[in-house]
Amino acid sequence: MKQFLAFLALVLLSVPLSGQLTSPYVQMATVVVMPTHPSATDTGNPLGSIYQPRLTIPNPVPAGTVVDLIGPYPTMHMSPNGLKVNGSAAAPVRIRSAIPSSPAILSGSWEISATYATFEDLRWTAGVNFVAPNNQVVLRDSQAIGNGATCLGIGINSYSAAVNTNISFYRVTSSDQGDLRTPIDQDCHGLNIGHRSDHIWIQESLFARNSGDGIQINGTADGRASTHHIMVSGSTAAFNKQAGFWVKQATDVMFYRNESHDHRPSNSSPGNCMGGQYGPEYVWWVGNHVYNCDYGIQLASNSGVGDGLNTIFIANIVHDIHQSVGTFDPSNPWQSCGLSLMGGSKRTVLYTSLYNVDSGICTTGPTTLFEGGSGVGGLRPGGVAVFGPLSPVDPVAQLQTLRQWSAARGTGAF
Repeated sequence: MKQFLAFLALVLLSVPLSGQLTSPYVQMATVVVMPTHPSATDTGNPLGSIYQPRLTIPNPVPAGTVVDLIGPYPTMHMSPNGLKVNGSAAAPVRIRSAIPSSPAILSGSWEISATYATFEDLRWTAGVNFVAPNNQVVLRDSQAIGNGATCLGIGINSYSAAVNTNISFYRVTSSDQGDLRTPIDQDCHGLNIGHRSDHIWIQESLFARNSGDGIQINGTADGRASTHHIMVSGSTAAFNKQAGFWVKQATDVMFYRNESHDHRPSNSSPGNCMGGQYGPEYVWWVGNHVYNCDYGIQLASNSGVGDGLNTIFIANIVHDIHQSVGTFDPSNPWQSCGLSLMGGSKRTVLYTSLYNVDSGICTTGPTTLFEGGSGVGGLRPGGVAVFGPLSPVDPVAQLQTLRQWSAARGTGAF
């Protein structure tokens, strides 16, 4: 009894003089949205309940709100009625399916501008676009599934001077955007990351059967300085009309331990598993597995601004790369290659495995750097043709240089 009284006294002494107990946790307000419920209404019903839910998500969504979606949700959130989410570090927002095993089907297109917000267990059938400004946003365990007519997929874009920063996608799927058989260049990407986007993480996600790239990172001609520090890791791209993973005019981008396969020539692509063009800068392809394409990893032209110099390829596994249209000419370096490095300038290739490919390496320019040793050393081209100048370097010294680059640029590559 004495011990209990002592404990009670300690508790009472810890209560502020105002008599109010303090807590580091913010009380979350739960909003229930279920448009199919017969009693659903927004009138005089700011939060809703399971007995009388709301028809729509409140817009803007206040800080400290949890939105539980149940069943189909047809409301479109597009400009000028895009969804505004006003979370804060102390009072974030969560918008989710109340029943994760039965995700809410969102049949209207969405535009989202959010701060400190998490979106989870959702399924869009008409696409979702994160329109700047967005900051501290998480999308996880969610899908954007097209029907051959939709083209939006998932976007991270800015149409003003505003930026998108600190955005994380985890276990996200975007598939079936656009028409794979169309005779035009639709550019219906699974995920499009536009200019004014920085510190973006895409992890353990899937991008398949899109009439465009699985992921396209496109800083545009004047956007390389504003499109930077983007990581794509542990993700898969397959059967897209263009490439699996592609980067244009961006800086400090890493593709790490991804898988890309079955991308074949179309009227809008030569069939690249992954790569980039237009002179991106400090782009890293590390530990990726690519196969069953006409080109493994291709660094295409420097047209446009094209002022990026440094690209790095380390420990990638490239195999079963064969020309699927026409007859392969073993004397022509502008055909099917495991590594087709025609763009860029300072290209470093270390510890990369190439096997069962039409051509091992196709490259131009004297500044390309490859691992040293006899021939091409650890590149292991398996006896296939190698075109272009190979400039052997000490791989240990070169790896140390890359580590210094990484530390200086904050990429955290090694």
